[in-house]
Amino acid sequence: MKTLIIFFFFAMTSSCESSNSQDNSITENITEESTPKQDENALKFINDYIDFINNYDANLGIKGWTEKQITVTENFKTELTRIITEAEKEDPEMGLGFDPILDAQDYPEKGFAIDKMDGDYVMLKGIGWEDFGLTLKMKKENGNWLVEGCGVVNVPVDKRMKR
Repeated sequence: MKTLIIFFFFAMTSSCESSNSQDNSITENITEESTPKQDENALKFINDYIDFINNYDANLGIKGWTEKQITVTENFKTELTRIITEAEKEDPEMGLGFDPILDAQDYPEKGFAIDKMDGDYVMLKGIGWEDFGLTLKMKKENGNWLVEGCGVVNVPVDKRMKR
């Protein structure tokens, strides 16, 4: 046990001494990395959404849930509302017939994991359903990465995942 404690103390002391001798660029990198990244915010948004639809509240609905989200742009909220409202006008009973955020009727109920990134786009894969892919478009506003697009909302057809 003494050996383990001494090793831990030595490792901590060495680590502190070496980091104190480095320049301020390390501090800048740590500060930059401590803010949530686009992939983390994309994942949080979609997995929060999955939690919402798994415990769906008809009184709130998709538009109501999205309006409460601070992780999406105003443009996302506006476009989602436009898509749903237009579909309900055309077919009041059926509406869209699919979930515009997931671009599907069915979805991975366990949520999503990061697959890859391409610039402002984050590609996700379903947990337990790896063939189910989803693309989110991210936008940096006031230092925060926000969801600008997801599913059919503000994501160009050529960037959407193939099904």
